[in-house]
Formats: sequence, C-alpha cells, structure tokens
Amino acid sequence: MRYGNTFKTILPGICMMALTGCIAGVIGLFAMIAKANFQVWPAVILLFIILPTGFFLICAPTLLFCIKIENERVQHLFLDRYVLSDYPVADFVKLIYGGGNWPHLQFTQNRTIYFYGAYLGEMGRLEKDLLVVNKDIRRNQSKSVNETL
Repeated sequence: MRYGNTFKTILPGICMMALTGCIAGVIGLFAMIAKANFQVWPAVILLFIILPTGFFLICAPTLLFCIKIENERVQHLFLDRYVLSDYPVADFVKLIYGGGNWPHLQFTQNRTIYFYGAYLGEMGRLEKDLLVVNKDIRRNQSKSVNETL
C-alpha cells in the first residue's frame, strides 16, 4: 500500500489557484479599464501565472516522498525507489500529527519517520491501515506462540 501525494492529488489545488488567478485577473482588468491605467496589465497576467505556479512549487517536493507498507515493513521512500528508512510494522506505536513538526510515525526505541506534506485524509488512512496490519501481526504471533505450547 502506498501513501503520499501524487500529481493527481494536488491537481485540484493547482486548478483552484488558476481559477483564483483568473478571478483576480478579471477584477484587475475591470479596475484597469475603469481607471484607464493600462500600465498594470503585467501584474494582472502575473496573478494568473504566479498563483498556480507558486502552489505547485510549494507542493512539488511532497511528490518526492512516500510511505509504503509491504511484507509487514513500513518503508519511507524517495522517488518511490530509494529507501530512506525501513521498520517492522509491529514496532509502530502511533502517528503524531502536530507539535510544530511535520506529521511523523513513531516507532519503538524512539525511531521516527517524518512524513512531509501528505494531507490529513491520507495520514488518517495510513494510521488506520498501520493499526490494522499491526493488530493482525500481533494476532498471528500470539497464535504461533499458543501452537508451540
């Protein structure tokens, strides 16, 4: 299971910023025509360009990182390929949303994975899935212990 932003998840935000830029541009255009001040047209055009571009540049780094849960392991990946950290799901303790830092996954022995930029819905899905997988692992471990006794 993969968790993190994709271009598809940030595209609505880019569209909203473009729409906001268009609205600001139209308002600026009417103000420019009403005052007969045609020297501000570059600012009107820049509103349309700067808002979606700025939003994308802020969100683009979040596309570089993701978290995957595979084979009872939690992996923090860069570019979906390079493993930054790798811990067993059984060591997962909790997901911490705030406190001035980026949201991060807390594991036993004070190990953490900082998860830059994922939206809260994605973080909630990650926490729920980690708790379910963690519970399944513990249940299987207790069954195997009972079978050996």
